[in-house]
Amino acid sequence: MHKSIYPYLRYGLLIGEKKDVPTRFFTHNVGFDFAFAMRNFETIELLHLIIKEQIENAKELLKILKREKKVNYFNIVFNTN
Repeated sequence: MHKSIYPYLRYGLLIGEKKDVPTRFFTHNVGFDFAFAMRNFETIELLHLIIKEQIENAKELLKILKREKKVNYFNIVFNTN
């Protein structure tokens, strides 16, 4: 419901002690903007980067919604092993 009012909000799923995001996430995902499988604390820097990118995405989306920016493409990027 929040995304219908505030579409620039970012929602993520953090999965602890797992190497990969489960396939069912992609089948049942409703409303998540990112998912991260954090197998240990060594991967926390990558999580930090993803959160920073999501903050930037939210700022850009807000500019688009305020019609301060226009978009010529949209792309979802996956990092696969």
